[in-house]
Amino acid sequence: MGFRDLSLFNKALLAKQVWRLLTQPDCLLSKVFKSRYYPFSDILSAKIGSYHSLTWRSFCCARDLFDDGLLWRIGNGANVNIWNDPWLPGLGNGRLLVTNIDIRWSTVDELINMDSGTWKKDMIFKICDESQARWIINIPIVACCTPDILVWGYDASSEFSVKNGYRTLITKVFQLTDSTLITDVNDKNLYTSIWELQIPAKVKIHLWRTLKNYVPHFSNLVRRQLRVDNIFLLCKEASEDLHHLLWFCSVLRQLWLHLHLFLITA
Repeated sequence: MGFRDLSLFNKALLAKQVWRLLTQPDCLLSKVFKSRYYPFSDILSAKIGSYHSLTWRSFCCARDLFDDGLLWRIGNGANVNIWNDPWLPGLGNGRLLVTNIDIRWSTVDELINMDSGTWKKDMIFKICDESQARWIINIPIVACCTPDILVWGYDASSEFSVKNGYRTLITKVFQLTDSTLITDVNDKNLYTSIWELQIPAKVKIHLWRTLKNYVPHFSNLVRRQLRVDNIFLLCKEASEDLHHLLWFCSVLRQLWLHLHLFLITA
């Protein structure tokens, strides 16, 4: 599987168990942990507490991997909170952005006409701005009798795995490293060196945009709240961001190897 960082690999393994607790509430493990540690909430919002086991503490340390990337796929809408849960695909962190919460409505099923299987457009336009309202009414309602499903947005399969969880952790580490790296080096000297290279001007501009993360890949477009699917279309393995485009994509890695370019990714 190509794992390089043991601590991140262990965290991905633990996160897989957290995913199991999230998506299989009726299994024995979920029932035991819920009754003991979060009887009135869920694992993502539960507090560690004073009297906890090593296993529970480890799960709590791994659950921050799900701070983003989770998304509710709407079925009947009964289990999804309108205001707090991530359920808007392609919109920032998936949560509704409002200045005032209308307490008359709490779950998504209250926004659905169950008889016709359509959205209550008038109500939706009342609780949020026009842009988000149109986003909501474009969400397909497949069947009102089916339960809501929690999916993982960083993989085309919608299923969390140790492999794509590890990839997500590595990407976050690279992003943190990049943000400190650019501030640690002398920006002026770095960019001056780029402009002095004997290469076409368009290549210089592209290098500069890459260093500044100004490349309009899907993840950047989603960050700007444009409605796009951020899965990389070439391999369909993960979200399209700068690190996946340059290093992690299995298809592009074959190209680098063919060109005898060996990149260190971890």
